[in-house]
Amino acid sequence: MPENKQRDKLPIKANVEIEVTLCFDTPIIGKGPHGEYRLYAVDFEGTEYGWFASEQAHEILRERRHGKGDKIRILKDEYEDGKYRYIINGESYDDVFGGDSVPSENNRDALGNEATSDTPVLTARLDKMGLWAKDLEGRVKALEESAHSHAGDEPPGDDDIPF
Repeated sequence: MPENKQRDKLPIKANVEIEVTLCFDTPIIGKGPHGEYRLYAVDFEGTEYGWFASEQAHEILRERRHGKGDKIRILKDEYEDGKYRYIINGESYDDVFGGDSVPSENNRDALGNEATSDTPVLTARLDKMGLWAKDLEGRVKALEESAHSHAGDEPPGDDDIPF
């Protein structure tokens, strides 16, 4: 669990990619005046900072299973005048999950910065769950067919399992 100590905010400028090292496996997650936040402890040029990741940046890190000791590249992309999104290791939220990562109006992160809607995150997760469910159904069906074809035989070995 991340240590809950005061850190300076990561000095990240728009359209300048930086490389940081994650100090913990997970961020500190909490609620502030602007909603939920995800505070990552990162090492940048030998100093430990706090980085408030957007929901989409957090989802990219989770999907790519980044954790303590991993080096990541962060780009605060100004995609429109005064509007930002994070690109992690050269991948946008769209690259990882598909969909539209352009933030909606009046949606802000814990610090009041432009943030993205949870809707694309949830939609991508539901789509992925649907694919997993179809794959699981196919595996169950294959096992059932295999079991019927071996009725009365010895239990099937590894070579008899159809996937």
